[in-house]
Amino acid sequence: MSVFRVAALPAREGDCLVLSWGPAEDQLSHMVVDAGHAETAPLLLNYLSDAGVRHIELIVVTHVDADHIEGMLDFLPAARKVFQIGDVWFNGYRHLRDGLEGFGPVQGELLTMSISDLPWNRAAGGRAIRAADDGSPRLIATLAGLGITVISPDEAKLKAMVPTWEADVRAAGLEPGRVRVETKVPAGLEALGAGIDVLAATRTGKDTARANGTSIAFIAEYDGMRVLLGADAHPGILERGLRSLSGDGKLPIDLVKVPHHGSQNNVSRELLQRMDCRRFLISTDGTKFKHPDPIALARIIASQRDGVELFFNYRQPRALEWAENPEAGRRYRCVFPDSGMPLVIDVRDHPVAARRDMAGLAP
Repeated sequence: MSVFRVAALPAREGDCLVLSWGPAEDQLSHMVVDAGHAETAPLLLNYLSDAGVRHIELIVVTHVDADHIEGMLDFLPAARKVFQIGDVWFNGYRHLRDGLEGFGPVQGELLTMSISDLPWNRAAGGRAIRAADDGSPRLIATLAGLGITVISPDEAKLKAMVPTWEADVRAAGLEPGRVRVETKVPAGLEALGAGIDVLAATRTGKDTARANGTSIAFIAEYDGMRVLLGADAHPGILERGLRSLSGDGKLPIDLVKVPHHGSQNNVSRELLQRMDCRRFLISTDGTKFKHPDPIALARIIASQRDGVELFFNYRQPRALEWAENPEAGRRYRCVFPDSGMPLVIDVRDHPVAARRDMAGLAP
């Protein structure tokens, strides 16, 4: 039986994901998506080494926010000594015109120096990893049977980042080419007392942070199973991409890595209405930005009538509050990792493919 799994490693408020897929356990291929903060790098190296990995098909650095890129600055120099690396996806300064969070662009310049002699955006001929010219999703690559369709960013989101990148990098004394927005949520975890449906209907803003807008977000499809990795992408561009793929219906998806760690500004009702999904992964320890927002989780739960599973890579208070809610076990179920272990999700468990005919992704 084929294997398709996602591991979410501890990355504080950030992301560090490993996708593994193949026809059998002894024939797996692997992809790394982001590497969290600096302390996540050795955890990622150990996880891959313990799994017997020798070749990494693809490393994706979704964007320059510190909680996604910082650990990559330590991971990549060590990884290239241990693993063969097939390709690195990262949209650097040279890709912004090819159409932040503090020192994110500066880290982008440092990463550029580290990967300049590696295969870099090879799947796109060295150009930007982005949606098609008309903004529609684009099948960028097929790696060992895994199809990767890029939804975000589009050309406009990349170009919008240019002034921020240039200003931050020059302020740090570097030469280019060599802000997070949070809407206030109901105070405290007692917001759950308002009720799931009331929270889900709450009107909120939309994320406009330029760095988040450049996020590489994509659908990975293997053996009839689909995973949407939303990075910190803006909800509008994800919604547009799913609408393009599904037409008037909902796109069947087996697992969604919730964009921006469950921010209410990135998890819109309109986005959720474009997908048929019952499993959602939230990657955050909840400390820095108090994610996931109660409104975002309420929207996820309310989006499906027959229940959802919420996967958390930390046993953190904002997540545990939902596990203890009276609605848990009826409208949703919370899943946590074992103590000290990364959260590993077997995508094949109860796939959407068993309930729906899978419409092929458009190239």
